[in-house]
Amino acid sequence: MTTSFAIIVFVIMAVLGVVIALRMRATRTVAPRAADAPADNTHAVLDSQLFVRLDELRAEFGQDTALLMVNAAIEDLNRHLDILEGKTTPPEDETLASVRKRSLHSIVGIAGTLGCHNLSDCSSELYKKQDASLDEPASFQNLVKDVRALRSRLLAVMTDDQSRAVDAH
Repeated sequence: MTTSFAIIVFVIMAVLGVVIALRMRATRTVAPRAADAPADNTHAVLDSQLFVRLDELRAEFGQDTALLMVNAAIEDLNRHLDILEGKTTPPEDETLASVRKRSLHSIVGIAGTLGCHNLSDCSSELYKKQDASLDEPASFQNLVKDVRALRSRLLAVMTDDQSRAVDAH
């Protein structure tokens, strides 16, 4: 399979993740995270179904395509983290707040697709703000930490899966 195909599949899954997250959100209540609570990464990894979801992707699409999808997610998370952390300059016709808002919306889909529903919900709540970094600075910073933790966990999965693939040959 080509890289383009894997990216298209991931985008489709991201859209499905948003739909599923919105449906799940309509049927359950998530306790709000206190603004001054320390980031404990539970949104990103500990309360998620990340590893179950990754196993499902491997079973459904095969190991190689699943790795391509995880790599695409890592690249997207890198880009969105750069935006959320203010490391990129928005285009002239956009504000940093609008670019951040788009990144938060993308994280809703990525996290939902990967089974990280609490992270998806948190991103969705911050997405509703005019400028989450100003309106909810503690929650926004906690989310950034959680997205970094998700990226780190995915990088570890990539490294581990690639090591296993090399050992198998």
